[in-house]
Amino acid sequence: MPARLINGTAIDRSLRQSGEAARTATLAVTKLHQVAKRSNAEKVSLSELDELSPETLAALTPRQLSLVAWSVGRLKLGFTTAKQDLPVLLARKAPFMDAQGLSMTLWSFASLSTPGIHVEVLAGHAASAMWQMSAQSISNTLWACATLRQDHSPLLLAAQASSVLSTISHATGTQVAANVIWATALLSGGSSPLQEAAARVATSRAQELKAQEAAAILWALAVRPQISSSSSSAADQALFIVSEHAVRGLMPKPLAAAAWAFATLAQAGPFWSTMAVATERALCTKSFPPQELARTCWAFATVLYSQQAAPRLWAALGSAAIRQPEFSPQELAAVSWSMAAARFVCSAWAAKVPRVCTGMNLRAMASVAWSWTTLSFDSCYLEETIMPAAYTQITKCLRQLQSSGLDGQPKSEMHRELLDPALQLVWAFSFARVRAEPLLGLASRLVSEVGRRWDSELPSTSQENRAVDGSPAAAVPMEDGPQILLHAYDIVFMRKPPGWEVDGGKDAVSRLGSSPPKLSTFLRGLCPRSPVLRDPASGLLLRNLT
Repeated sequence: MPARLINGTAIDRSLRQSGEAARTATLAVTKLHQVAKRSNAEKVSLSELDELSPETLAALTPRQLSLVAWSVGRLKLGFTTAKQDLPVLLARKAPFMDAQGLSMTLWSFASLSTPGIHVEVLAGHAASAMWQMSAQSISNTLWACATLRQDHSPLLLAAQASSVLSTISHATGTQVAANVIWATALLSGGSSPLQEAAARVATSRAQELKAQEAAAILWALAVRPQISSSSSSAADQALFIVSEHAVRGLMPKPLAAAAWAFATLAQAGPFWSTMAVATERALCTKSFPPQELARTCWAFATVLYSQQAAPRLWAALGSAAIRQPEFSPQELAAVSWSMAAARFVCSAWAAKVPRVCTGMNLRAMASVAWSWTTLSFDSCYLEETIMPAAYTQITKCLRQLQSSGLDGQPKSEMHRELLDPALQLVWAFSFARVRAEPLLGLASRLVSEVGRRWDSELPSTSQENRAVDGSPAAAVPMEDGPQILLHAYDIVFMRKPPGWEVDGGKDAVSRLGSSPPKLSTFLRGLCPRSPVLRDPASGLLLRNLT
């Protein structure tokens, strides 16, 4: 009998303690959530988190845990600052969370830039619950996965369900449309039924879009894969409608995004005249952030909207660029390139460019060197600033190549980041008549090293013969023809496959019943006046056609 009473007392005490823990947990979560919702939430102290002891966290329901996660993300405290074991606990309770709770938790992980296995677990459960989510929860979930680059296939498949498409189609918030369009561009390459549904919402509510939302939509629609079709898609219509709204609104961020999007898509026509007038007006009345200013300059220069075509626009762009003190190295290079491409000579800009190349990659240095030479600025800058910095950068790239540090890098990226900048630097120093033999020799070694690397990776037969600029290629066997990698003016940069011989060379592989094919014959298929090639060569060649 006494033992039974003792056990009963122990059980009662345990129940009372459990009830007190639950009440404590509820009060702590409520207090933290209220603090997070306040407008000055970013100034909160950590006192609210101190109440969430491990015992309190263990007593939380899945719904309460998702509220804690959302609050921590809203307060930008970080899981390490808050509770280190919280991500583990959230992943463990994910199977018991409702659809909104999963969305809130994923949003928190993305807001705090916390990738990892826990995100994959949460995304898996969110995929199963997506059919129950509201439009806001769907957009938050997709935004979180895109922000964390979590390309979760089951979740993307669940997002294409008819119930989800219907929910997005009936959404009333512009943020939902912007998040879905932006996220699908990153996760699935865009052009999905879900993006089309969100694009229709954005089109119908274009006037309600905030500046950040319009900019995100325009970026996403510009980078999505272009599908050639006679009929215009909802995404195409959204691109034009949102751009027109950006032009009318004269807000720097969407205005720059519209210009960048149309330049990226190589769109021409009367739109640019309207855009130029709107941009000029906006530059006179508003301050453009450095990224938006650089993108705007690049866009107008890319579509060949030169200083001669729009002198007032470029005067406004140049004035704004000179006043802007916070360009990043890449933004500064983009503005320099744009001014040169537009033939806009601004002596004040030459004085503004810093005499150091700190933070510039090889591509940025090449852009600055090319612009400096094109605009005929003082060549001392090329000798004293660009040359030593470029020498150091190319040396670093060579070491990476020789140590296999760039293995697996796509050829297109190597073209963009190594070959094109190296050739651009060679042109700039040569055209400016700056003696740069050590740098030119190093650039030649870089190009040769890349060629050797590609030769070793390719089989004995090359890919199909093609000309970059659309010039007709010589009639050669498709399986073993040279490749034209770059064709500009009368210069070609080409890859010589094994078995092709220069006239008089000894590097050809003999073939039964036929003589080795000649590179001279191939080049004369491009240009009948091409000179005969007599110098033995292998790998990559840089040749003139006249």
